[in-house]
Amino acid sequence: GQVLINFVSNAVKFTDKGEILVKVRVEDESADRQMLAFSVTDTGIGMTPEQLQRLFEAFEQADCSLTRRHGGTGLGLAIAMQIAELMGGAVSVESELGHGSAFHFTVPMAKGTAGARPRVLQSDLLGRRVLVVDDNDSARDVIGSMLTNMAFRADEASSGEAAVGMVRAARASGEGYDLAFIDWRMPGLDGIETGRRIRAEAEGEPGPHLVMITAYSREEVVGKAEEMGFADVLMKPVTSSNLFDAAVGVLGGERVAAPFPPQADAPDLARLRGIRVLLVEDNEINQEVAAGQLEDADILVDIADNGEEALRLIVRNDYDAVLMDMQMPIMDGVTATRTLRKDSRYRDLPVIAMTANALASDREACLEAGMNDHVTKPINPDAL
Repeated sequence: GQVLINFVSNAVKFTDKGEILVKVRVEDESADRQMLAFSVTDTGIGMTPEQLQRLFEAFEQADCSLTRRHGGTGLGLAIAMQIAELMGGAVSVESELGHGSAFHFTVPMAKGTAGARPRVLQSDLLGRRVLVVDDNDSARDVIGSMLTNMAFRADEASSGEAAVGMVRAARASGEGYDLAFIDWRMPGLDGIETGRRIRAEAEGEPGPHLVMITAYSREEVVGKAEEMGFADVLMKPVTSSNLFDAAVGVLGGERVAAPFPPQADAPDLARLRGIRVLLVEDNEINQEVAAGQLEDADILVDIADNGEEALRLIVRNDYDAVLMDMQMPIMDGVTATRTLRKDSRYRDLPVIAMTANALASDREACLEAGMNDHVTKPINPDAL
């Protein structure tokens, strides 16, 4: 998650126009594991071959002058590569100056036991013909794939003119379209005019239902769409859920009840929201990963690089818990905890050890020093 967030954040930072496309696919799998391949592709500023060679060096951006404009030092990319490699994956990048970049990484993951709740169509909606009209290749492919996964027969048109021709040909073949999702802003015929011409092709007979899709203000287009007979207006980015709801609603169907798969018990995070935790860790990668996991649970996090610094921060601030690495320079976690427990004010402050070793002797050393619990690295968010 941290690697993906880093790559997407950089794509957003360096892409002033165009698009950012995030993809994931299964590259390899066994009975209980999958190798997932992620890619983040943008149409941003791109890089030269010389800049690519330096890209994953710590504190390096492709162009140092960009730091002043966009912020950041490039450290996140170096950390992202190390995280992926520590997890057994790899990172690669392709780029061309002025034409954007594509960042790739792989990571092995255990297969989950719970699946997504299926979206089930009534039998009379299965195989209905749907047309997706959008000049953006990525948007068209994504929407078409989602509809196909729902058991519709989805075709795609890259322009209003092409869509009108496809509707005409489908009607002549006796297998007309039941529904068309049409983007509003397209070169040539826009969505409104495309809808008008599709309506004209019907020559008074029922034609395909029309749904408008737009990345602009819904209020700006909804009036015009209603006048032209569009049944609904969807905002981009279109999710599988609202696409399914729109299709079923327009075609007059209903959801078929599908049971939720059994879920594992999730940690109760609500009671932790807003607490303040001190993270004591000298490794920058581990700092970023652990802090991210805690902040995702709305926990406030301060960071100390060693035990000595941790003791100073504990005196100055009021913490609800301390996460303490065992191996650190200047002062290790065991020494810091023993020192802390000598002060009666902090005898009840929860201290949780973090260590790369899962040996029983390590746990015993932590408890002997006065720590309350012990988690092993890499840290599982649920265990944390």
